[in-house]
Amino acid sequence: MKRSLFILFLLHGTALAHGGSLTMSQEQQTDIPWVLLYLFCSFLFLLWTLGKGHPLRLLAVANLTAPMILAAFINRVDFFENDHHRYVTSNGVPNHAVSASRFPMREQNYRFSFPKNPQIANSTTPVGMNLFGVAIDGVPFDPATAEFWRGDPRWNVNAFAVDLNIDEHNAHIQPPTGAYHYHANPWDQEKEFLVGYAADGFAIVNDRCGIKKVESGYRLKPGKRPSGTAGPGGDYDGTYTADWEFKSGAGDLDECNGHKVKDSYHYHLTEEYPHVPRYWKGTPNPSFFKRGPRRR
Repeated sequence: MKRSLFILFLLHGTALAHGGSLTMSQEQQTDIPWVLLYLFCSFLFLLWTLGKGHPLRLLAVANLTAPMILAAFINRVDFFENDHHRYVTSNGVPNHAVSASRFPMREQNYRFSFPKNPQIANSTTPVGMNLFGVAIDGVPFDPATAEFWRGDPRWNVNAFAVDLNIDEHNAHIQPPTGAYHYHANPWDQEKEFLVGYAADGFAIVNDRCGIKKVESGYRLKPGKRPSGTAGPGGDYDGTYTADWEFKSGAGDLDECNGHKVKDSYHYHLTEEYPHVPRYWKGTPNPSFFKRGPRRR
């Protein structure tokens, strides 16, 4: 019996070492057989403790049920396409660890689609309160915040100007839905890296063009904000998105925080404002809308 129990614990430990971190990373989903072995060993351990009336039976129950609870937070995302569109289904759980938050994260049921061969539109479309795009791990980019000065839609608070519990991946959990979303580039790379796709189908890359770091063309407005009922007053210091204005030629990118390279347009996520683009260059797919957008 002792020898059998030793072999059971050996298999259990081996399975845990190979599959124990599966709860956060989709790349490790090839290790699912190890997780199944872990659960099988845990089940046998539970049966043994219950049969013996062993004091470790409560630990055995926890050992079996904890991975099942954590399994709800496995990153699940699927990209597929046809001749005209790309499609994304996702549970909104990232492919990296999530720091402690004031609010619980909950699985979502995202279904996005966008053109496979996007075209530049005749005019840009403001993102507004909608989702700009989706990252390669299935988590959406949501540049705006739910905070406004006195509820005035003209004065939306910049995500990095107040304490919104933003984590090291430039993301947070939105109450009450529990949706985890990015407000800036989630991954730090020293060379150009595909981060995701915008609602209009154009690619989203980090702040590198090759190995060169690109710069946004947005700058703080000079002077002071309107006060009284027209605005919060004070200097244009970046607290609100309206504190910024685009200056053509001031940076490497256009008003949509993107540019053409070899006849191919793409967006950039920049370290400075707007972090995530606030305008679409093409025609956004409605699957990213929280409310219908207005054409500019």
